[in-house]
Amino acid sequence: MNAISIIDAIDNYLTIYATRIRPGTLALQRIYLRHFLDWITARRVFDLAAVTAEHIEAYRIHLGTVEYKSRQGMKRIAPSTRADRFGAVFRFFEWAVTARLLIVDPTVSIRRISRGRWRPRSLLTEAEVAAMLEVPDCREPIGMRDRALLEVFYSTGLRCAEVAGLDVGDVDLVEGVVFVRYGKGGKQRLVPIGESAVAVMKQYLTQARPLFVKRPGVRALFLASLHCGQTGNRLSRSAIRVVVEKAALKAGITRRVTPHTFRHSVSTHLLRAGADLRHVQELLGHSRIDMTERYTHLDVHDLAEAHGRSHPRGKS
Repeated sequence: MNAISIIDAIDNYLTIYATRIRPGTLALQRIYLRHFLDWITARRVFDLAAVTAEHIEAYRIHLGTVEYKSRQGMKRIAPSTRADRFGAVFRFFEWAVTARLLIVDPTVSIRRISRGRWRPRSLLTEAEVAAMLEVPDCREPIGMRDRALLEVFYSTGLRCAEVAGLDVGDVDLVEGVVFVRYGKGGKQRLVPIGESAVAVMKQYLTQARPLFVKRPGVRALFLASLHCGQTGNRLSRSAIRVVVEKAALKAGITRRVTPHTFRHSVSTHLLRAGADLRHVQELLGHSRIDMTERYTHLDVHDLAEAHGRSHPRGKS
């Protein structure tokens, strides 16, 4: 078998990988594999076939020492991040064997990195959500847009990328559903949208959005204003995050709030109100129910209340 450099193999892999996944995921895989490439070539290993199980094990140990700069100083990367970086290497070598670039996969005997017991760090109370929703000034076009944006997040539990990717035609305000065309992993789903969000969305679509449109045929649901620097273009994920962060600050919430905070919060609020876990799983678009369980902040008191409401022998 002809020798092939690691960098050429990674480039070939990412080219094929690009046709199967979303650009954001591809960008992360590229970063993770570049990190591995830099590490392995620093040890003067340039040929793909020269990578051994010992190298992979050493890289696994190395990931446990990687740090990044935070506001509180240098910190070790989280177990989930280490697992993602290591998982990218595993997938690459599995592909290399499938593509017959290698005969033996050097990762086969190596223990994978556990993601750990992840729990969401922040949760909004219903009162905090209500305060955030009241922040935008709906007498102004930008306020209408921002209120509609916040309402959609809390009503649907969509990811930031999913909201950013919505087109006008994806929202059916008569039936009260949102069609998620570009979900995680390329999965599509229908998500219900509540009456409050529908009412605010109607106001945004009729009174505000037309003022942001600068060219015919623009399909994006949420459009940028002059304040965002790209009037008439699709509102970017970074701009959406700014809208959420500013609303939280103006609502008097001092801890960090992101679009994902809404996702954690709505799932927990629904379950506390008696929603079925499977229904919440469908809403969030999780492929596994254990992911939905980890997304929520339910404690023993919540479970006790649910047990009392629902169990045949728990009712008084």
